[in-house]
Amino acid sequence: TIITNRGVISLTGAGVITNGASVFVDTTNGGGAAAGANILYAGTINGTAGGGVEQISFASGSGGNLTISGNVGSTTPLGFFGVTTANDVSIQGVSSANLSITPSTPGGVITLNGLLETTLAGADSVIINGATINVLGGITTTNAAGTSSVLLTASTLLNVASQLTAQGFFVKSGAGAVGLGANIDTSGASTGNQNLLFNTGAYTVRVTAATVPL
Repeated sequence: TIITNRGVISLTGAGVITNGASVFVDTTNGGGAAAGANILYAGTINGTAGGGVEQISFASGSGGNLTISGNVGSTTPLGFFGVTTANDVSIQGVSSANLSITPSTPGGVITLNGLLETTLAGADSVIINGATINVLGGITTTNAAGTSSVLLTASTLLNVASQLTAQGFFVKSGAGAVGLGANIDTSGASTGNQNLLFNTGAYTVRVTAATVPL
C-alpha cells in the first residue's frame, strides 16, 4: 500500500500482488486531501499464480489523473480492480473477477484502451461511472451464471468503439449521448438473451457502425 498527501506517485516495472493481498495506491491521504495528485504506473500488474483473489484499488482524487500503461491481470487475473476517486482515467487491458471504476465525483474522461474482462468463475459486473467514457478496447463478461452485466454511467458521452459482450444485461445510464461504433451483445448462450437498456434522457443513440444489433 502506498499513500501520499497530494504527492504524485510514479511506479514502473512488472508488479505482482502477494497471494491474497489487497493493495491501495492513494494520493488523497486516505481522503483527507480530496484533490489528490496524479498516479502513473508504467508497467504490468498481476496476481499470484493460482490466486485470482488479489485486489488493487486506486485513488488519485478529484484533481489527479490515473494512468496505467501496462495490462492488469493479463498473466494472472485479479480478484478485484477498482478506482474510487480520479479525474481522468486511462488504462489498458484489465482481467479481474470484479471491476469497478466509480469515482466519487465522476467529472473526467475515462479511456479504456484495452480489453476489460471479468472471466473468472463467479465474476461480477463491470461498473464504470464518468463524464465521458471511451471504450476503445472492448468489454467482455462471461460468468456462466449470467450475472456479470455491464453497467455504464456517462453524463456527457459514452463512446463505444470496440465490442461489448455481456453474459448478463447491459445498462447505460446518465444524460450523456451514446456513440455506437461497434456491437453490443447480450445474447449469452448459457443464459439466453439479456436486456439491453439505454437511459439517455433527452439525448440520442448514434449508430456509426455498419451493423449494430439492438
